[in-house]
Amino acid sequence: MKPPIQKNKFNFGLALICVNLLLVYVYVFYILLNYDLTWMNYEKLKTHLWILENGKQWYWEDFAKALNTKIIEIDPNRLSRPLSNLIEVFDAKFRANLWDLIPPHPTLSLQWPFLFIGLPILLYKFFRNLNCQPIIALAGMSLYLTSSGFLSPIIMLSHPAKNMVNFFSILSLFLISQFYRVIKTSDVSIKNVPYFWWTLISCFLGTMITFLSDETGLFLFLILAIVSYPLFLKLKEKILPLCCFFILPVLYLVIIRFLLPWLHLIVNHKIVHINDYRDYPHLSSLFFPNWHDVLTNAYLLFSAHPNLKWNFSPLSGHPFLIFLQCLYSLAFLLLVGSFVYCAYRRMAFTPRIKQILSGLSILIIFIFFHTFQLSHNVRVWTVFYYGCLFSLIYYGTLTLVLQFLWEEFKGNMMKGLLPFIIIIFTAHALMTTTYIIRIFKNQGLDPKDYSHPLIFSGQINPYQYFNLSQSIQKSRCRYIYTLWLWSQIKHKKLDPKSFASEIQFCSSVSNQDPFFQIDLLYFTIEGSFEFPSGRSFLNDPGYVAAMVHQVGEPP
Repeated sequence: MKPPIQKNKFNFGLALICVNLLLVYVYVFYILLNYDLTWMNYEKLKTHLWILENGKQWYWEDFAKALNTKIIEIDPNRLSRPLSNLIEVFDAKFRANLWDLIPPHPTLSLQWPFLFIGLPILLYKFFRNLNCQPIIALAGMSLYLTSSGFLSPIIMLSHPAKNMVNFFSILSLFLISQFYRVIKTSDVSIKNVPYFWWTLISCFLGTMITFLSDETGLFLFLILAIVSYPLFLKLKEKILPLCCFFILPVLYLVIIRFLLPWLHLIVNHKIVHINDYRDYPHLSSLFFPNWHDVLTNAYLLFSAHPNLKWNFSPLSGHPFLIFLQCLYSLAFLLLVGSFVYCAYRRMAFTPRIKQILSGLSILIIFIFFHTFQLSHNVRVWTVFYYGCLFSLIYYGTLTLVLQFLWEEFKGNMMKGLLPFIIIIFTAHALMTTTYIIRIFKNQGLDPKDYSHPLIFSGQINPYQYFNLSQSIQKSRCRYIYTLWLWSQIKHKKLDPKSFASEIQFCSSVSNQDPFFQIDLLYFTIEGSFEFPSGRSFLNDPGYVAAMVHQVGEPP
């Protein structure tokens, strides 16, 4: 007789995490990516107009613009992220063509499918390859998607660099983690590992793309070294893979030092040398760092992830946030206490404990790397935009802690609590990220009144500059004005009477918004004119006045 078919038992915790993930996406697209919180960095006002001076059509000469670092990088000698500049050319053309079909959006980009579909899948599979349970892998993915390091370079349209670092770093980590599924014992031959060289070369290619997307991507080399170290030790043929691995920084230097200057000479007929770049970090700060900067940097990096900042005073005007902060603090204390208890009870360096300690070590090293990297001018920074990799390392380590607890607690009590802890963590992380995004948008549009020192020192309270209902209201008003401008410029048939009452209401809203006009100008800039061939809008002081004159005011 055939054994009875066993029905799959409904996993309530997994279903809860899936619902939580869905709500994260709803919040990100409805709140964070609305017309109020998103914005275009002021640099793009020049660079995108310059990219589009031949129009929105594609010409071969437009691809050479990616090598004109004098304009696209606003520095003639910054050769270090050519792939980011190339994607920016693609993105500007893509956006200008897309506005023929839909009203302009501040940050809509061809990168979105990779970031919101491809990246989460790769990160989930990375955690699964590290033998994390599906519920834990989904939890780690959800936490990362709420982080400022992932969301800030999407919500502010600037260089594609940081988004590319996020995506290709996770792609490389996923590829190298594929070996964890097959290399489980010592003295494994490469011949017995399916598609070993294809996977390794693909990983190295993704790593090189990360390097050439932004300087922050160089830190991926250390992350990959720590992740792949246990794997290479188990191989019989260690020398060749290790040699290939250490060729990566050498190849990067050859590309930066010789190949890219040669391409600049061929395309632009100018000699550009990487040694002439004006904003190199101070090498001395790598070995003798400014300890005040290191500690400030550590505080800012961890503060952007709410787990180490329990400050109730800024939330006094928000009763719900006080309640959420209390829930979060209890959940965090429970998580930390459980981890310390289990680690003390285990009293052994198990593979999972080693992974967690490796993650914590990478976090500490990243703080030094981040401080060194910024030592040339800004000195310290938060996770917003510049510290994107910190979010990946942080939430990757936290996910491994969650998996450790899942393995250590044999009963159902802790496993039943974990989904609720994840929900509290993601809600609190989204709240923190929202206020960080708002205050840095204000700073980007009005750097005099919202200076970095005032924000970092806490003299500007970010919780005073965001209100959920007002943000939704402002977003609707900005969309209405954008829709009206778009219909005029693109000659779309829209009946003004259908939203006349909203325009009248939104006029009073916009009058109270100091950033409304400049914000609207920035993110409609690509679709405002049909760009005549041969004309450059770079440094054209009459452009803004011409646009206002042409567009006029809504009825």
